[in-house]
Amino acid sequence: NTVTTLGRVDEALSKLDKNLLLQLLKSQHLGIRNVKDENVDFYILHLEETKENKLNNNTDKDSVLGKEEIQEAVNQGNLDADVEYQRALAVTNINLAINNNEIELIVKFLQNPAAQLPEVYESAGTLYMEEFRNMMEEKQEELDYEEISAATKVLSTVAVINQAIDVGDPDRTYKALSNEEACIPDLDEN
Repeated sequence: NTVTTLGRVDEALSKLDKNLLLQLLKSQHLGIRNVKDENVDFYILHLEETKENKLNNNTDKDSVLGKEEIQEAVNQGNLDADVEYQRALAVTNINLAINNNEIELIVKFLQNPAAQLPEVYESAGTLYMEEFRNMMEEKQEELDYEEISAATKVLSTVAVINQAIDVGDPDRTYKALSNEEACIPDLDEN
């Protein structure tokens, strides 16, 4: 029955028993929709968070989650898994563009919202490509998300500085150099 199954979900969560948790989430007694085996880690994360919130907000200390709370955790887990998948796909595409030396594609893939990267400037496509190729050659393998993200932040700052210098605007150049991402301490305005 439903009450027993809810209690068993709580027990499986406490033991971090992924197989049992999936079996229970798929149980007819709960009627939870859209359960995907590959997202179990996301479910655990959200179920634990929901349980902790319930414990913190409930004076009678009844921490067994209800069907609606479990369904919401599964829904949120599926959304998070999809975001992570889309970001991983973007990283794969970025690495493919680097390997193929496709400047327009690397800019396009870096600008893809699913990549979750800092602002990217089309005018700096060559800069991104050269630096990413150097990083990849040095590492001798494809770049991961953290590397791409950190490099994009720095390279975009360099792109803004380069644009300001190219235009010949001293105020814009100083502002670009003063940006904390430029990592230039003790900059003198003169």
